[in-house]
Amino acid sequence: MSHRFRPVKERWYEAAHCFAAPKVVVALLQDLAARADTASSENCYGDNIAVWLEDGVKVLQYIEKDERFNSLSFKGSLEEQGVSAEQSDLAPLVQNMKSLAREWRNSLGAHGELVFYVDAC
Repeated sequence: MSHRFRPVKERWYEAAHCFAAPKVVVALLQDLAARADTASSENCYGDNIAVWLEDGVKVLQYIEKDERFNSLSFKGSLEEQGVSAEQSDLAPLVQNMKSLAREWRNSLGAHGELVFYVDAC
């Protein structure tokens, strides 16, 4: 069986501050991927959790244009998954994501993927 390896070019963009726990942010990002009809995965790297979204363009379009991208909608969706979150914590997170979505277009990978690092500490 053959294996592959490759170098990775990382560039860190503006961070969005939030009051939600890391597990809530990760669950929201994965829920967001499902809503945008794209694949996602998560990997832990020390004190960061990397959340990979296959089609970042779809995700960013959802953030910018879909009316369902709001804290109340995500609160209900996360609760269905067994993740407890306060709407008062989700509201600023969702607003920050809306504000940064345009800038995040610059962070799309060569194949359109989008990766977020969530501080887990």
